[in-house]
Amino acid sequence: WILVVSATKGYMLILMITFPRQLVGLAAFVLEPFMTKPDLKLVVVMILIPVLLNSFQLWMVDSFIKRKPKKRRSRLDRP
Repeated sequence: WILVVSATKGYMLILMITFPRQLVGLAAFVLEPFMTKPDLKLVVVMILIPVLLNSFQLWMVDSFIKRKPKKRRSRLDRP
């Protein structure tokens, strides 16, 4: 699990270094409705977005762990 979390953090670091302007634009777009209400913006940034992203990460890792491996056919399996 620690390897998955570490890989995710590394991947996010690479994304943030590679696409800073695009990420700032996305953040501005998402937070635009909350600019006049700083308390609501704080709730969105500190609670809502982390819950959504952590739920997505958990779902993806769970799907990966539950995935059944494909059966590999060997020469002996052929009729």
